[in-house]
Amino acid sequence: MLKENHFVLNPPSNRLIGELPKIGIRPVIDGRRHGIRESLESPTLAMAEQVAKLLTSNLRHACGLPVECVVSDTCIGGVAEAAQAADKFSRERVGVSITVTPCWCYGSETMSHGDLRFARTAACRGWPTCLRDSCRGCGKAGA
Repeated sequence: MLKENHFVLNPPSNRLIGELPKIGIRPVIDGRRHGIRESLESPTLAMAEQVAKLLTSNLRHACGLPVECVVSDTCIGGVAEAAQAADKFSRERVGVSITVTPCWCYGSETMSHGDLRFARTAACRGWPTCLRDSCRGCGKAGA
């Protein structure tokens, strides 16, 4: 019988082509000004940093390397800030995003608009219904 010390463990390394995907953290707040947004920005950014710390210290990729997190530069309280976060996540090779918020917020203004590209691609791969009247990816009309 072999003892444990006879096994050699390979150090973690990326064996994939390209960089490993990262996790994007989206701190979302109620965008109303005059005391509402201002009172939420600091605790929401702190919440995002805590989530990033939790994930990077506990999760690893399949190859053994720790995951990396990218936190949005500002809190997201509207469409412009959501677009800025999406742009940053695109540049940083974010593969999945997590939204954190301590409050209620306007969903359509703060949603991750990158998901719309996935929905269109998924519809073109034979999902039950296409999400658009005329899908440009597959050319078929929606159900």
